Amino acid sequence: MSSSLDVASDITAGQDALRAMRADDAITAFSRAIAVDPENVVANLGLYEAYQVKGDRARALQHQARALAIQRLFIEKPAPPGAPTVLLLAIPGDWQANVPLEFLYGSLNLGILKMYVDDVDPLPPRKVILPFDVVFNVVGHSEESGPTLKLLEEWLPSLGAPALNDPARVQRLSRDGVAREFAGLEGAVVPMTRRVSRANLRLDGAHVIRPVGSQAGADFSKVETAAELDTYLAKTTGDEFYLTPFVDYRRNDGHFRKYRIIFVGGVPYAHHLAISKNWMVHYYNALNAQEQWIRDEEERFLADLAGVFDGPRARVLQEIARRVGLDYFGIDCSVLEDGRVLIFEIDPAMIVHLADSKEMYPYKYRYVPRIPAALERLIRSLSPRA
Repeated sequence: MSSSLDVASDITAGQDALRAMRADDAITAFSRAIAVDPENVVANLGLYEAYQVKGDRARALQHQARALAIQRLFIEKPAPPGAPTVLLLAIPGDWQANVPLEFLYGSLNLGILKMYVDDVDPLPPRKVILPFDVVFNVVGHSEESGPTLKLLEEWLPSLGAPALNDPARVQRLSRDGVAREFAGLEGAVVPMTRRVSRANLRLDGAHVIRPVGSQAGADFSKVETAAELDTYLAKTTGDEFYLTPFVDYRRNDGHFRKYRIIFVGGVPYAHHLAISKNWMVHYYNALNAQEQWIRDEEERFLADLAGVFDGPRARVLQEIARRVGLDYFGIDCSVLEDGRVLIFEIDPAMIVHLADSKEMYPYKYRYVPRIPAALERLIRSLSPRA
């Protein structure tokens, strides 16, 4: 017969597997735990994370809902002696719903609380929340987050603590909103994204298309003809779509490049460079693992962001930081052959992590830690404990 000790052991094994990105092992361990204790919050949240790694969003959200029905406030990391505590305000949903700071907890010498909020349950007064020094709104922009962000606008001031990531500014970061806001940015190309109903979709040249609300490349495609559009719609659900003119950003060497840059307190930090022969570049399908020259180029970018984003490109980054006005957010972009910056996405909820192979990508372990270090400095600068 299994015991509470067995459950604790399985949870530890699952958490170790998750940190090593062994999702199947994590699922096996956490599933053993909930077979004994179905309402175990930690095991259900572990399955939430593991199933997302596996791409099973629906099952992940089922386990998150089971956990949040029991508990909404979590001590993610006890505060080290003398360190401030930051309260993260999150919304139920997948990894794209919130700033995914879980991957950086080990690099932050802070106390971390996380509370899940929404527009259904009343938001509590500060006195019923565990003590904290700084609030960080980690809710990202999505189709579902608007009502909650609106409530946070009114509730955050009542907490009487310094706060990061103004909810009103997060609400402006829809794909079509970003296209409008940055359309005239000198030195940049921001294709005009339109939100179009299924019935009104028409093509005039090559476009990229995705359902409203999709993330991480789901149902993202390039269509060039009416026949291709019809084929796409026949196999894709959704009533509304984002339609954006396709910009061929391939460089003269035949490769497409996507740079991820994270802004902390208005300062840009390089996170990764993905290079591919395919126009739809994601780090997981890029050629970085196959080609040493690509890893060498990525290392140069991480070591010296200004080596790529210098002069007018540096001014583009400065203007993006000013207009977005968030304390923590990221952009995915490229640099065209003529030197202009092509903006793909601006989003506070971009993943920053150190889960890549240390043997293959040793340089990441030298440069990516600059990002959590900058975030910790920012939080400490706002804390009354500073």
